[in-house]
Amino acid sequence: MNKEQYFKNLEDVITDPIFIGTSIHDLNKEISNNMWAISLEEEIAKELRIEDFLNFFNRLLANREYQVRKANKKQGMIFYLWFDAMASQLRFNLISGDHGQLPFKCELELIDNMVPILEDLLASPYLNGLLTEDDSDDRSDRPYKLKVYKKLLKGN
Repeated sequence: MNKEQYFKNLEDVITDPIFIGTSIHDLNKEISNNMWAISLEEEIAKELRIEDFLNFFNRLLANREYQVRKANKKQGMIFYLWFDAMASQLRFNLISGDHGQLPFKCELELIDNMVPILEDLLASPYLNGLLTEDDSDDRSDRPYKLKVYKKLLKGN
């Protein structure tokens, strides 16, 4: 698979319909319906660049903003993106703008640019699976903070 085929396979993700809740009680339904995960293998990662993902996410966010405006959601929706290193997946989701916090139980490092998260994905040693004990570096002594990119998609 080459770069063009990889992103062609993701075209459906760009236009997937989103679930927009009508109250703050719809959080779990928003989380389960609006979560996407992207994975890649080390071989294709060598061919991909940050700009390729930025182009993909610009198109995706334009579609999500259109859906939020079309639904007349005044509070908007919060788009958030993170790299799940253990699953070796880039994940993103949308929840109602009514929610004050993102639904994570770990400490977060909110960033205003998705580039560091994309860099973590492309540089991950886990793309072809978990490292063996001999290959891994010991990160257990460092406090864990999850980098999350967050953007409010404005409604009407």
